[in-house]
Amino acid sequence: MATVSEAATGLVTLSGGLVVPLPVLKFVWALEDRGAQFSLDGDEILVRPKGLLTDRDRVAIRSFRQDVLAVLRYQQTGDRQL
Repeated sequence: MATVSEAATGLVTLSGGLVVPLPVLKFVWALEDRGAQFSLDGDEILVRPKGLLTDRDRVAIRSFRQDVLAVLRYQQTGDRQL
């Protein structure tokens, strides 16, 4: 659960200390709710099934690239769930 200061700044601190913007978490969760499965190839973000992403999704991923990468790496480390 977000603290008062996190709600005010829009940042969330995950266990382990990763701090990410709440909108990025919500975006990743929304994609997962639509059936997205993520994988990484180095710094390349891969999304399956192919064709799931809209143009708007692709723009958002590019805009928040570093934060999305951080969230996906966090999930992969120890198979953490958000």
